[in-house]
Amino acid sequence: MARIVVLGLPGETGLWIADLDTGTVAAMAPPETGALGAANVLRESGAAIVKGVDFAVAVASLEDAFSGKLEGFSGKLEAFSGKLEAFSGKLD
Repeated sequence: MARIVVLGLPGETGLWIADLDTGTVAAMAPPETGALGAANVLRESGAAIVKGVDFAVAVASLEDAFSGKLEGFSGKLEAFSGKLEAFSGKLD
């Protein structure tokens, strides 16, 4: 089974698809329908959608990633206070 991760970054409308087995990353047009399309609509409104990934963090540079530096991370994990009531799709 291929290990594929779909990523979205704040401020970018497009998505990225990473194939961990082949070591490739490519731009991906967001789907307009289906569960991934519905999740992307939520993402555009500021929600963070996480499924099947247990660690992800954005860093400023490769050097920061390899040195373990997480800029702006205070060690405090705040609870999500937003509502996801608009999502009627299913992420299986």
